[in-house]
Amino acid sequence: MPKVKRKPRYKIILVVEGATIASVTAKAKATFGENLAVVRKVDPDSARQDRLNAAKDELDNVASTVEELRDELQEWFDNLPESLQAGEKGTDLEEAIGALETIKDELEAIDFETVSFPAMMG
Repeated sequence: MPKVKRKPRYKIILVVEGATIASVTAKAKATFGENLAVVRKVDPDSARQDRLNAAKDELDNVASTVEELRDELQEWFDNLPESLQAGEKGTDLEEAIGALETIKDELEAIDFETVSFPAMMG
């Protein structure tokens, strides 16, 4: 079976103005769909909740990358002949797949909703 070469991927960074991160994210998702990786507020002095939301977005992106790697290895394993699946190569792939699954699960288990920032006044 011929090896399929994956096309390179590129990150495009745009800076746009908007009222809220939610409105900008909604418009970006409508435009870019599943290709949208993350929307961040550029202002480094943004509210703590905005910064936490940005951190969550970054973590979601990391979890997605880990999941992609796991899927690539699973596809590799699935395409091996049974004799190699049962051998050292198959065992190595299964261990890597399991480790990536654990990482993904641990990343997805992080609960950002437990953080509640106190108000500055009152």
